[in-house]
Order: sequence, then structure tokens, then C-alpha cells
Amino acid sequence: MRAGELRVAVARGLRYFAPMRKTSFLVAALAFSTLSAVSSSACDKGARSGPGAQSQAPQGIPAGGSGAVNAPGAPAAPSGADPHAGIDMNGADPHAGVDMGGGANPHGMANPHGGGGGMEGNMPTPEALDPATVIKGTIDVSPALAGKVKPGDVIFLSLKTVDPTTGELRRPPLAVDRIEIQKLPQAFELSNQKLMIPGAKIEGQVAVSARIDRDVDAMTRAAGDLEGIVKTKPPQKDLKVIIDTEVQ
Repeated sequence: MRAGELRVAVARGLRYFAPMRKTSFLVAALAFSTLSAVSSSACDKGARSGPGAQSQAPQGIPAGGSGAVNAPGAPAAPSGADPHAGIDMNGADPHAGVDMGGGANPHGMANPHGGGGGMEGNMPTPEALDPATVIKGTIDVSPALAGKVKPGDVIFLSLKTVDPTTGELRRPPLAVDRIEIQKLPQAFELSNQKLMIPGAKIEGQVAVSARIDRDVDAMTRAAGDLEGIVKTKPPQKDLKVIIDTEVQ
């Protein structure tokens, strides 16, 4: 999976899972930390394996014996400085053999808070809409549970594959969305533009699950939550999902 695709999936997951309790948010934050570590590791690998690359020198001593020696504890190079300054590469590319993902910066990822437009401000544009994957319709609540729902309640919507042998719902979800109820019935739409896993296929028998979550935490399914599930096949343009079960 390319770094850009992973960032799209993580950004979508953060939108789906937020706001959440602190413990759950750390799970999402770990994904960003992992991505950053992988990117940094790729650069180190390229520097070690590139033609003419030198073995890593002790801290404060430039590789190849050239350049000034930095005193231990000296401040790091300023932002924007050449990260390979002082390293004698003998003319070799320090990133040789490393997949740069279309010219991406190997020393870090884009600021996830930049752009002023949410976590997806710096993310690649989602893939083009595939009409064959669209499942849209409305979500409503059964009369028996109507008194337990109010505007502003949060619905976590997920699309899962149905096991053709057992009929059970497979994890993880193919696509997800987070909706605040304005009025009932509440409109919804899922498609390949809301994939949780880049490259996942929305096809065959699937299940749409809608859960009104009392603690507004997508990671939990607890007593008092209200949910409804309907199985279908894409595409669908007028699917009705009825929330008719209270979790005990």
C-alpha cells in the first residue's frame, strides 16, 4: 500500500472515530506514528544500501572523515537544512532503490493539521466515484425506539462483507461514515469514496449497519446503543435501514 493511500485511510478513520475517548484516540494516533516511522526507515535503508554509501559514523563525527566535527549535545540542524550535509556520498543518491512514491519527501509526511480543512486537507483526492458501488437510502427508527432518539445523536454507519457460507458479517468494514441525526428518516450514502481499506471491493452480498452510539465512541458497542442491520447488494439507490434493536 502506498503511503498516500494509507494516509487517506487513516484520515478517514480519524473522521469516523472522532470524537472518541482518549484511549481509543491513541489507537488512531498510533497509525500516524507507524507511518512516520516507516517513511524514516525507508530513508535510512536507502542511505545504507546506496552505491558508495558509508557506514554510520558515531554521533558528532561526519561519515567519511570529512566536514566539521559537531560537539556532543550540539543543536540539531535548522528546519529545511540538507539532512545529508557532511556525508561523503561519493556522488551517489542516498535514496537509491527506495520507492519515493511519486517524489514524496522521504524525511517525513505532510502536516496532518495543515490546510485548515480538517485531517484530509493534505491528503490525496479519493478515487473517482464508481456508480456500481453506491448504496444510498434512508435510516429510520422503529416506533418502539423512537422516543429514545433525538436530533444530534450520532450514527456510526458501516458496510461489511457477508460470509456466503455462514451469513456472518466479516471484519473490518469495507466503508464507513459518521452521521449526526438532523431529522428522521436520515439520508445516507456509502460508496468506494468512503472506503476504510484502500482498494477494497464493494461487491456481492454486503450488510449496512447503523448504530446510534450513546458514548459517541466507534470502538465500543455497549448496552443502550441502538442498531439496525440490513443485507443487500450494490448498487442500491433507495435502501431503507431500520434501527430496531437496543443493545442489552
